[in-house]
Amino acid sequence: MPTSGEGPARRPGCESCRAKHIKCDKGAPCGQCVKKGIDCIRATKLKFRHITGKDETCDSVRHRGEPQYEFSESQKWCRLSGKRLRFIDETAEINSIHNDGFDSEDDTLSEVDAILTSSTAPTTSQSVIKDARNAHVTPLEDNGLVPIPVMRSREEQSLLPIERGQPYPLTSLPGPEPQPALRSLPSNSLNLNHLAQNVSSNIRSQFSGPIGSISDIGSGSSAEDPSLPEPRRFFDSTSLPLRDRREAYLVRFFVDHIAPPFDFGDTLNRVSTLIPQYAALSPVLLNAVLALAAKSNDREGKLAFFDKPASRYHDIAVDLLEPVLSDSHSEVDEIQFAAAVLLRIYQIIDTVRATIQAPPAILDFLNSRVRVPEKGSLLEAAICAWIPAEMFRSVMRNEPLNLCFLDPINFDRSLEPADDHVWAFRMILHTIDILDYVFGETKDPTTYGQLASYAARWIRAAPDSFTPVFVQSPPENEFFPEILLINDSAVLGNMYYQLSRVLLTMHNPDAPRLSKRSPHAARVMKNEICTDVKVICGMAESISDCNPAHIGASIAIALAGAHFTIREEQEELYKLFSKTATHFHWDIGLIMNRLREAWGWSE
Repeated sequence: MPTSGEGPARRPGCESCRAKHIKCDKGAPCGQCVKKGIDCIRATKLKFRHITGKDETCDSVRHRGEPQYEFSESQKWCRLSGKRLRFIDETAEINSIHNDGFDSEDDTLSEVDAILTSSTAPTTSQSVIKDARNAHVTPLEDNGLVPIPVMRSREEQSLLPIERGQPYPLTSLPGPEPQPALRSLPSNSLNLNHLAQNVSSNIRSQFSGPIGSISDIGSGSSAEDPSLPEPRRFFDSTSLPLRDRREAYLVRFFVDHIAPPFDFGDTLNRVSTLIPQYAALSPVLLNAVLALAAKSNDREGKLAFFDKPASRYHDIAVDLLEPVLSDSHSEVDEIQFAAAVLLRIYQIIDTVRATIQAPPAILDFLNSRVRVPEKGSLLEAAICAWIPAEMFRSVMRNEPLNLCFLDPINFDRSLEPADDHVWAFRMILHTIDILDYVFGETKDPTTYGQLASYAARWIRAAPDSFTPVFVQSPPENEFFPEILLINDSAVLGNMYYQLSRVLLTMHNPDAPRLSKRSPHAARVMKNEICTDVKVICGMAESISDCNPAHIGASIAIALAGAHFTIREEQEELYKLFSKTATHFHWDIGLIMNRLREAWGWSE
């Protein structure tokens, strides 16, 4: 606790402002709560009394230098005899309280803020940060970055309304020394270790519904985890632990390789945590998990413990789901919906490389049964996995999305302050709207103007965390800039913003008229498209050699790769796309043939 001479007294921000990560004034009630007409609640600030030191008298019991607790002799204690205690792990929150030293969002800088401010010269205010997004960056010999105002002709100004937003290379701030991109921290509150607790290894029982496997099924119950939504239990036994190592490998493969792209930008990692936990209780969901994992991992027949394992798991999952697929009035729970999402992703993987269409039953079921999800639920995780998968299919096959539920569900598309994941998801939804416009039968200029206007307003209102922490133009003989962002949500939001720019530039209704009138206008549009694709690829490459952000880069290449005319750039795009496909187990022969044909490559 600071003493009276250490600085001004600090008052915690109210709970509403803290939840939305916005500045809270010192009023009672605060101005934000008065403006919104809600109660202003300030939590009581409590801390443990810590003192770190050596206890020479207790070395046999304690380690030297361990944090000790010091209390006064008059400390009052609660009686605990005969009482049942329950401990809840709030380590992350407690650590943040002690590390920050205070809980407010007032004008007083924390120690971390002071270090960052003092180490970056010159000091730049937040208003300058926002304004600097409209300037280009040119590297100097000493690697300093200097903003250069962009002069645009009258033709260029009319090309793309979104130009008023955030042009390449995203920022003009002086950057620190390049560091590896920071990744979002996984949630510590979701724990897979509880799944197999209290499961008897001796007593086995078969529960309702077959598993498409060669293993017996263990009986037991999962331990209670108060941090997770309570699963709906349809039976008394659990499908985990599996007794066959090959199936256990498939579940692990799902968690390690299939789920991460869908969890990208989600600090709770809901797909990789909730789906396996619920699969432990549901045959249909477990079979869907095994089917998708086997589909992505059986390119060379490594899983030949029976013929076509992916198809077998898939068929059993469909059979278990058949009662709700065939009856439009039956009640559907979130476990069945999540299983249907995994089966739909299975279909997308199966048809993305060919001209055949998947059977419509699963997609029709999902469109008709989706509903507003509860925050943090399995249903929300399933929807957040399904939407990007449909976008991937739409781009790779040049087909409409056919997602008819978005308007009735009324997802949040506002520009009100929100956490980074919500902010990024708004741009994902907006990119869906743009794809609907692109693949729609009519090209209404009014609709185009509204789409471009929203994208420009979204980037101007984006949180400061969406500003890159480092930007460097590509060095000689390289093609992608280095762009580091603070977390995965910022990467996701910025990538989809750049994708929206690519789509809007390519499908500008004024483009044919402008290109016909001026060859210069056509060159400007082509350069805009290629630059945005390079920015997207640079964001992905700046994180690691291959990661979920490369999926967004591959989508950009599939959309606009044909606009690249320089052989060296084409080869770099081809290499990036190929390594991403190998890492995520895609079959992209159809797409790559299309690109090679557009580039004029000989076989």
